[in-house]
Amino acid sequence: MVIVQEAHGEDGSEDGDHAMAMSADGSVAVGISSGVPTEGDELSLEIEFTDADGNAIDHVNYDIIATQDGNQVLSESGLHSHDGLADFTTSALRSDSPVDVQIKILGLGLPDDQANWEGPMGETISVQVVPEFGQIAMMILAVAIVSIVAVTARSKVIPRL
Repeated sequence: MVIVQEAHGEDGSEDGDHAMAMSADGSVAVGISSGVPTEGDELSLEIEFTDADGNAIDHVNYDIIATQDGNQVLSESGLHSHDGLADFTTSALRSDSPVDVQIKILGLGLPDDQANWEGPMGETISVQVVPEFGQIAMMILAVAIVSIVAVTARSKVIPRL
């Protein structure tokens, strides 16, 4: 089992999170992009399966479970991604708390040819979608900069001519 505890927006925006975790053998990377968990709203999840070089992996068989505060908000099994991409929507969330997403890789190959599946089989990759506090962090940074400028301006000694 591979666990990634933090997932923050790559571009620093507050409109979504992105996390990536790799299978134990390094052959499958699972990228999960999502919106911000918001109480009362559904959460959209975009899943991407890639190899170590970032190329999409075709024919991934997997299960997905998402939980929030111990409550299951998404559960689907026996799934197949033909092109390495998949989209999901959770049920309405009960809080703004992080959402834990577990993807169990069943194998790589055509869904009706299980005897020839390859790659990691039965391995669970877990990712936690953590709410990002972009606006609050920017406000704190702005206040800190203004405070430093104000204190520095007041404490300057003006040289006499």
